[in-house]
Amino acid sequence: MNSRTMTPFQQALETVESLSREDQEELLSVIHRRLVERRRTGIAHNAQETVREGEAHYGNPEDLRRDLLENDLLYESVLIGIDTHDKVIEAKP
Repeated sequence: MNSRTMTPFQQALETVESLSREDQEELLSVIHRRLVERRRTGIAHNAQETVREGEAHYGNPEDLRRDLLENDLLYESVLIGIDTHDKVIEAKP
């Protein structure tokens, strides 16, 4: 296929196919790590924004469960994550 008519994606595929199997596997590993890091960054940004907007609640998992059950928000709440101190960050939709 002529490189003038190839899309950037097609060009990338052609380039990857020209690599050795080991290099292709390493490239796949690098891409995977970068995608994971982007996802983590997005989650962290979302959590920071939730805290900044005053929409976050803190506590341990039992506190979160009790709060959700008391406020009948069990299915409406979104769990953002649990930090390294077993604190739960919860964002309300």
